[in-house]
Amino acid sequence: MSTINTSAEPRTYRRAVVIGAGAVGSHLAISLRQRTPLLVIDTDERVRAAFIANGAGAAAPADVRVSSGPRTSFQQGDVAIIATSAARAVSVASTIPAFVPIVCVSNGLNTSLSRDREGGMDFGVVEFAASCPAPGQAVCTRAGWLTMSRHSPAATWLAATLDPARQPARLVTDLDSHQRGKLMLNASLDPVAAVIGGSLGAVFQSRASFRAFRALLSESLDVARASGWRLSSVQGMTPASMRRIFATPLFGSLAAHIAGRQANLVESTLAREIARGDIGDIGELDQLCGAIVRQGESVNIKTPAHQRAIEVLSGLTRQGTLGRPELARELVGGDR
Repeated sequence: MSTINTSAEPRTYRRAVVIGAGAVGSHLAISLRQRTPLLVIDTDERVRAAFIANGAGAAAPADVRVSSGPRTSFQQGDVAIIATSAARAVSVASTIPAFVPIVCVSNGLNTSLSRDREGGMDFGVVEFAASCPAPGQAVCTRAGWLTMSRHSPAATWLAATLDPARQPARLVTDLDSHQRGKLMLNASLDPVAAVIGGSLGAVFQSRASFRAFRALLSESLDVARASGWRLSSVQGMTPASMRRIFATPLFGSLAAHIAGRQANLVESTLAREIARGDIGDIGELDQLCGAIVRQGESVNIKTPAHQRAIEVLSGLTRQGTLGRPELARELVGGDR
């Protein structure tokens, strides 16, 4: 048990409630220190069975209630970790009692999630990558931080509750710069990976997909600069330095080769969500490319590459034909 004092009143947290035990959610659940009470809420019966077999509580979303008794109900002292797709985060948050603090680790900038809650709404920036070889299991395919705000009592508790040998966490004073830095990369890499049907590393292994990534990244950074956004580094490198390096012929080719190898096993969250049919049309993409487009409009910066990515992926999603490497050129306007 960890007690955290705030200026308002002391808060005591006891249990982590992970909602959405896919790759990231399962990894975080497994990375909790031993003896940390855990409740996993997931729609997949196989996932729930796997966690129950390991001694955790598990429930389907429809079966969770508010109670002081059953271990499959929301209780005072819970901290909810939303690890679903960004497209589902808003609807999931609406089912969590107001007194329960939330830490949302979904991708993108979801401005529909209000911080004005009784229990609080905070965010975590995932800089690691994980895959899910079986229900309730997770493998970290690329190490990295879980970055959260040091101003959040719930995030502070979660950071202290994670086993640093399994998943290091850090608390920062300027979470916005980390969210925006990650957005630059997600909005540039994930759409391309989804179109070609490969890993994030595969984006760097083809001239057409690498070119599409560079176009999206450059456009994102133009929007960030016009917006006055500060961008923190991700995996030790800022998005702006990536643009400079990748634009240099010799060093760019070498950097692309290295990035391709490092991210070869890193799956695209967007591609996975679309393939599973969890986001309807392009809900996840709307939190990535859509966020760049909307911000660009607010600062009078055109974003044709991101708009094109939305169009191409919308069409492929409706057709159910993701995995079209030949369409990477379409993301930057075909013949340009």
